[in-house]
Amino acid sequence: MSNESIKDRMANMRPTGKASVIQKDLVIKGAVLTDGDLEIHGIIEGDVYAKTVHIGQTSLLRGDIVAERAIIGGDAEGRITAREVKLTETSRCRAEIVHERIAIEGGAEFEGSAKRQADPEAWAKVSETFEAPGVELTPDAAKAVEELRTRAGAQSHGQLKTTDSPSASGFRPITGS
Repeated sequence: MSNESIKDRMANMRPTGKASVIQKDLVIKGAVLTDGDLEIHGIIEGDVYAKTVHIGQTSLLRGDIVAERAIIGGDAEGRITAREVKLTETSRCRAEIVHERIAIEGGAEFEGSAKRQADPEAWAKVSETFEAPGVELTPDAAKAVEELRTRAGAQSHGQLKTTDSPSASGFRPITGS
């Protein structure tokens, strides 16, 4: 095993321009975080933080989504906080959605609430979250998400997982090996 830390390894990785994919035979229990795009075909029971989240037709997500863009094509249950949200004709979504823009295709099943928030400053803080890799939202990024949710009248379901170590991005930098 190399002595190179996780932080060093991630700093040396170059974006491929492709999404990380969770295949349909994979079940994840816990949070999934990436500064890139995430395509889900399996099951996630936990929160998802990604630049773009695409939930495929065969997938199930039970948890919160914080993203720039969320495309729901399968089952989603929880809270969605994303600048852009699209519910496709195959989606089955039970959620509180806080968005700047939303599109709901004919045939989509949606139960819950959708509240528009047009606060460029708050959305900019959420966007900064995805500019560098890490594992937890900083207090500033978490505060921006909570402010958007509060202004939209979304119910609180507990604290977002945060760290006390601020960084240029919304995530705490990864340290150690």
